[in-house]
Amino acid sequence: MVGRMLKFFTVPLLTTGAQTYDFMKSKTKRDDEFFGVVRVSPSNFITIARSINAFNAKFNWTRFVMLFKPDGQHEVSGEGTCKLMLETLVESFKSITAKMVYRAVNMDRQNDTKKILLEEIGVDYSEKSS
Repeated sequence: MVGRMLKFFTVPLLTTGAQTYDFMKSKTKRDDEFFGVVRVSPSNFITIARSINAFNAKFNWTRFVMLFKPDGQHEVSGEGTCKLMLETLVESFKSITAKMVYRAVNMDRQNDTKKILLEEIGVDYSEKSS
């Protein structure tokens, strides 16, 4: 909210946040949604997504399962961190040329990680895709 309003006061916002896909868009014109927002953190969701895409390309991976907790890591980065990372990763998958098949599994729905791994992933992701 603050990042959107500051453009009307011509005041820049320096932030270690701004890690999601939306902040990758242009911020140089007054009409841009986040005009004047400057990210000063060394790592962000976009660079993490690019790294994952580089691994996918190097190893020719075309299938991806994302296990997440919507409010995971809230004590570190605030609420919704995992959800925001997931959204950024999905946007990055959409932008690559190789067809990426992906799905997300919400781990808050079950407490049994072993069961989730067996039922949601099993051996389907342990071999080359056909």
